[in-house]
Amino acid sequence: MPRFSGKSFCLGLLVGAVTAWAGLHQGVRFGNLPASAAKKPAVHLTQPIAGSASNAIKEFFPQGPLGEEAFWKALRQGGTTRATALREKASEILASSRPYSRRRWFAAMLEHYQGGDLEAIHEGMMAQEKLGGRFNKEYEQMMERAAEVEGAVVMEIVRKENSKEGSPVHEWHARCMADWSASDKAGAVAWWNALPDGNLRDHLAGSLIEGIATSSPSAAWEAALMFDPVQRANVAPELVKAFARDRGLEGSVEWMAGLGPEDSGTKSRALEELADHMHHIDHSRQAELIERFVSEPWAENCPAFRR
Repeated sequence: MPRFSGKSFCLGLLVGAVTAWAGLHQGVRFGNLPASAAKKPAVHLTQPIAGSASNAIKEFFPQGPLGEEAFWKALRQGGTTRATALREKASEILASSRPYSRRRWFAAMLEHYQGGDLEAIHEGMMAQEKLGGRFNKEYEQMMERAAEVEGAVVMEIVRKENSKEGSPVHEWHARCMADWSASDKAGAVAWWNALPDGNLRDHLAGSLIEGIATSSPSAAWEAALMFDPVQRANVAPELVKAFARDRGLEGSVEWMAGLGPEDSGTKSRALEELADHMHHIDHSRQAELIERFVSEPWAENCPAFRR
């Protein structure tokens, strides 16, 4: 039997190691290496990933996320150039299949809304609807933003949509009314006054006052005086909250207390709103409020007094 010396054994190990190293270095695969042994390319987290949300936003707004100031500065109000750009931009944004991102981009575009833009933006929306898209939320976004700038145009569309008997009224109609009255009290009040009696007029009454109250609670109350007592009572919660923001809680209490006997319903609803608010922030103040008005006839039906 042949015998191997220690030197031969060591030499064999050395030759085998060198051969294996050379094979690996040249890309020769020996057996099945585990996946962890494969060299992976370095990933740099600061590099944008293709198809990511940030890249998609930049495609629509190349000057920065949700900005694109240069694009808008180049478009003057009115004219075919602006209309074409708006129509194409709206269609491009609404082509996105991701609702959340799509609505963010659409809202960013609407921040640049100017009078006369509604038709072009709507045409871009209709172009995508013809391809099967449905944009109910985006439509409401568009109309509410337009109402802030040109409320008369939007509310005339609402009026025509509701001219047929049995036509439904929607919450976005009310929000548009509030947006318009907040920016143009006189125009909104005059338009509402011209409405015939019916569901639409009743549906928009509270929103008309709510919008005015955001800037002037006193003006909102003056506008509410054209309502009948029942309608005034219905808007009392919004009014008393507006007075509380403007004059503080004590000021809102004094406004309520100063209302005449013909507005007993308004006073009762306002007291209920104040009592509920104080119940959550200061029980002692609520108790003082109840004690002050507990003997008033108009306060008898206030739920806070029956707790």
